[in-house]
Amino acid sequence: MKENVTAEVKDASMYGSIESIYKDFREEFIQWMYKTYSCPKDDAVEIYQVAIVIVYENIIAGKLKELKSSIKTYLFGVGKNKYLERRRERSRFIHDWDFNLGEDEQDKKELSEEREREVNKVMHCLNELGEKCKGILQMYYYQNLTMEEIAAALDYKNADTVKNLKYKCMNRLRNMFKEKYGGR
Repeated sequence: MKENVTAEVKDASMYGSIESIYKDFREEFIQWMYKTYSCPKDDAVEIYQVAIVIVYENIIAGKLKELKSSIKTYLFGVGKNKYLERRRERSRFIHDWDFNLGEDEQDKKELSEEREREVNKVMHCLNELGEKCKGILQMYYYQNLTMEEIAAALDYKNADTVKNLKYKCMNRLRNMFKEKYGGR
């Protein structure tokens, strides 16, 4: 089934279409992620939101003009790739952490100093990010607040709004870090 996405985007009701796509496939995606990958609901919701944003950005940027499959298949494929990417990053982190357990004290000290330098770089970028993003990221990562708690504290409509903002803020932070310091 071919779908002409460009025509849909050019239509003035594009935001309605994206909202409709979001609502139509959300629960099915969450269930699919759980059944296929044993992915927790919170992670599946976040991955779904990331996938929706990516699909939307691809349409706006002109990268996605015509689909050879349904929009659902494309959206689920983007979500699957994001999930697998996240899983690879987590396993790499765990591997690095396990590997570091066997290091001697001097290596641990050097590693600790390097991590401290990296944290300082991130904090520098975080301070330049802006108060809204800085607040959301600090509440989530440093204070370990849930999306619901952050939404209530900052008077946002709901947790989904905060998740979307957190995603955008993290992308801005990553891009700023890459620009300033290169690499990762």
